Amino acid sequence: MPLRLEARAIRREKLIGRHIAGLHGFSGAGLAYYRAHGPAAGTMWANFRQRLAVFGDDPAAEAALTGAAVSTFAAMRAWLCPVPEMPAAA
Repeated sequence: MPLRLEARAIRREKLIGRHIAGLHGFSGAGLAYYRAHGPAAGTMWANFRQRLAVFGDDPAAEAALTGAAVSTFAAMRAWLCPVPEMPAAA
């Protein structure tokens, strides 16, 4: 299962980059964050997965890492997909 999650993460990085490019018209340097590792992305994810494996037997560390990841993606969603403010009721 970890390899499937890793592959999904790499695809997600590319998908997010394409979505942001279309949404905001970014190209090249404007998408550098999502293309930072280019062809080395697979190797980078494998190294990241090895680092995470150290915490696999520690439920508290795993919960902290998962919470941090969820918070990161929630912050990105709020930034990239803000909910329009509703006008105040008269």
